[in-house]
Amino acid sequence: MEAGNRFADGDYRNWLKANEVLQILRRRLRVFLENETETYHLSLRGELSGTLNGAACQDKCDGKAWGKAPKRVPDSCPVCCRWAKAILANHKTKTVHWRNCQPCLWPQLKWEVAKAFMPGGHEGHGKFEDFDIAALLNLMSNCTYFKKFVRPEPITKVIHVRNQLMHSPQLHVSDQNLQQYCSMVCTLAGLLEKHVEELKITDLSNEVDKFCDLLEKCFSEPLQSMRENYQTFLEAEQHLFKEKIESLIQRYESDQEGVEEELQGIRTFLQQNTDLQEKLGPQMELLQMRVDHHEQQITDLNERVDQLEKAESKER
Repeated sequence: MEAGNRFADGDYRNWLKANEVLQILRRRLRVFLENETETYHLSLRGELSGTLNGAACQDKCDGKAWGKAPKRVPDSCPVCCRWAKAILANHKTKTVHWRNCQPCLWPQLKWEVAKAFMPGGHEGHGKFEDFDIAALLNLMSNCTYFKKFVRPEPITKVIHVRNQLMHSPQLHVSDQNLQQYCSMVCTLAGLLEKHVEELKITDLSNEVDKFCDLLEKCFSEPLQSMRENYQTFLEAEQHLFKEKIESLIQRYESDQEGVEEELQGIRTFLQQNTDLQEKLGPQMELLQMRVDHHEQQITDLNERVDQLEKAESKER
């Protein structure tokens, strides 16, 4: 199936439109989040300066060693322990993905602190460009610092929209759902508008409408007249699939059964769309490596259980 054929599917185009709405929201939140994560980080540094007196972590504490203690402060050096307590005090759910973080870098890097409020899977990330809209919205929802700008409930609704889109095996969105999703995003933008100049509803709506109108026009007019826009949509589509595959990789270890349908869905879709399959080859290889590694772990575990059972039966 060529690109033109899949773009002829109205529900697939709606899926692309809804995802682009989230990308537009993400881009327009950038300046606000860069500034406010900096302000929040400085406030924590000021709060802790009296007790730490400029002390730094000497043990190179690594959050990977803390992963099994999400709701408490793990044993660590005094510096990282103080920072972890401050983070927990500002965490809405008190369930922290410590594995995201390098605690020894908390005093220096704002995004290392911000990652404590995000879902798992952000270990190697360290700047705005690295974080998808789900990570950024979870930061705003989970960190109580952001309550002064907006309540968590409208953010949670947009997180739900993102999850519905990203976890959809069929990659389809109905006209009705597209309208609902856009409404939820615009509601959040409206609540933040007085704090975020880039989220003026008229500007955001105009950008959304422009993308949607161009997408419809691009696949209803001769290709030659819309070649530049056509390429833009192909690039946006490719970026979206890279994000979806990365999401599958991040979630696979903790929820194999939950992602199995999605995994099969994206495999089937790419087999039917060889142009995308070729462009996404490296990402799919990485995903397959994760699947193979997990299956090998299961095989090794089963063999070990069999050996133990045989040893027990001999002893009897």
